[in-house]
Amino acid sequence: MKLCSFSLILVAAMIGTASAQPKQPSATFANVKYGPHKRNVLDFYRAKGKGPRPLLVYIHGGGWTGGDKRRNRRGFQPFLDRGISYAAINYRLTPDSPLPAPVHDAARAIQFIRSKAAEWNIDKTRIALTGGSAGACTSMWILLHDDLADPQSKDPIKRESTRVSAAAVSGGQTSIDPKVIEPWLGPNVLKHRMINMAVGEKTIEGALKNYQKYKSLYVEFSAFNHLSKDDPPLFMSYGNNMKLPSQSAGHGIHHPVYGVKMKDKSDRLGHECHLLIRGVSKSSRYRSPNEFLFAKLLGENNTSIAKRIDRLTDRFEQAQLTADLETSLSLVLPTATAIKASGSAPPSLSADLRGKARFQRSRKLKRLEPVRVVSRKIAMADSSAVVTEIVGANANVSKRKIRPRRRSIVWVRDGRSWKISHIHESNYSRWERAISAYESQDAKQRRKLGGVVFIGSSSIRGWKSLRRDFAKTDVRGRGFGGSQMIDSILYAHRIVAPYRPTAVAVYAGDNDIAVGKSAEQVFYDFQVFVKTIHATNPRARVGFIAIKPSLRRWRLWPIMKLANARIEEFAVTNELVDYLDIANPMLNASGLPRKDLFLKDGLHLNAKGYALWADIVRPWVEQ
Repeated sequence: MKLCSFSLILVAAMIGTASAQPKQPSATFANVKYGPHKRNVLDFYRAKGKGPRPLLVYIHGGGWTGGDKRRNRRGFQPFLDRGISYAAINYRLTPDSPLPAPVHDAARAIQFIRSKAAEWNIDKTRIALTGGSAGACTSMWILLHDDLADPQSKDPIKRESTRVSAAAVSGGQTSIDPKVIEPWLGPNVLKHRMINMAVGEKTIEGALKNYQKYKSLYVEFSAFNHLSKDDPPLFMSYGNNMKLPSQSAGHGIHHPVYGVKMKDKSDRLGHECHLLIRGVSKSSRYRSPNEFLFAKLLGENNTSIAKRIDRLTDRFEQAQLTADLETSLSLVLPTATAIKASGSAPPSLSADLRGKARFQRSRKLKRLEPVRVVSRKIAMADSSAVVTEIVGANANVSKRKIRPRRRSIVWVRDGRSWKISHIHESNYSRWERAISAYESQDAKQRRKLGGVVFIGSSSIRGWKSLRRDFAKTDVRGRGFGGSQMIDSILYAHRIVAPYRPTAVAVYAGDNDIAVGKSAEQVFYDFQVFVKTIHATNPRARVGFIAIKPSLRRWRLWPIMKLANARIEEFAVTNELVDYLDIANPMLNASGLPRKDLFLKDGLHLNAKGYALWADIVRPWVEQ
């Protein structure tokens, strides 16, 4: 079986395992009272394992007006299987018991559980929270709020801490303040009864009329207001409907913008926060909330194992490139197999490594080939891992034609070690025709050095007036439609470096985010692009043409805007990097994309759009 198929099967198997729904076990202790109200009860499920166990606490949703601790029947068995105890709580509901009751009840439950730590075999230092909607809102508040413990209280439960190790939540409200969330999401969000009933009002009109009376409650119970750099880590997940303004009360109260706002503030403060928007954005470290929680609550976790696999992969590839046969063979199973990019299969991976080492030594080569890993992803399972890479030319290559290729490496547990069981390589040839066409064009005329190269996706390829727009400067357009930032990195040695330009303008990131890459990934890839350009041309200026706000991809604009902001900050501190802001001028007075700048597809620019870009970029090109 080809490895690409194997990888998909393996990843599907990992996801399937995580979402399995076995029969729900019985609670170790059911309906334990933690307070005087009839809804102040919790269920506790004790996990097996040596020593005190970590604990996950579930806080149910329902807009604080309904819901029950039994809602999460499907989701907690994987935690028990991994030795993590589990608790689910009920709490008082609004409007009969408005804020602070629902949230303070949950905090009280955490204190009560801590008071039972010795009896229930709980590790007080490893407690995490989870929940959806209002349960997520409460979880984030407890996670980010200062400790509510009262060391002087006569009540021993109140002397316990409310601080926890982490929280993984879904569809949560990072603010409940109507004066904050209406500008974020539009008027429909205020139609959800959670906002008015939270303060005991039957209608939103009543809540707004008496806003000054309730303002302190709205401010206090908005987790967004309590975030600080030293707070425990947070993982947020949301649905993928990014449309603004929100389309309904239900859409508004669970809108991904809540997460985008929190993530933006968290990144600025340097706090650990992960945002998963289904099909739009994902964490660069954790594939799922469960993986995040396992990482934070357990000793060895997928994240630490992935780091180990990353280091081992680096070690193997370095050994392979330098003919260090002893090291490379020590990292592969004797039965390991391989498929080359040509489609041929050597007798074994070990035989292939020996053949490469003999060739390298006979030619007296210091390195087998001048390549580097440009992109790497690691998919983990309990006893195996699939490393998927894109390999391209070294950053300092400018005269050789190195075709990029994909490589998948399968690692498996071998006792306490990890060994390679299979390697599969294939050509990464999607853009080869476009790149070869540029090279053929150059071959027909004498190459002129210097000038400015524009590289990137279809927004560069479609800039037909590029030479006219910058008539005073020698400019070259080297766009290839549909490409991402990584593609500009892979082909820079063939369509940028040979010209030794004085400046390079890049437009990329648009397609990256459209296929689900995060703002942080785009920012990271741009930094690699800058290093690639400067490896062969240290004094070249690099201009990042901001990711544009478009009609078709408007739902992705919050992520694109965040990527722009990260790169703009980077440019401020780098003498040879500039941020070329074409984004803000493309918005109208209402803050929406100007329709007059686009073709009918709502994505690509028309002549007027390119004229706007030219006016903004021209001073940078001609400086």
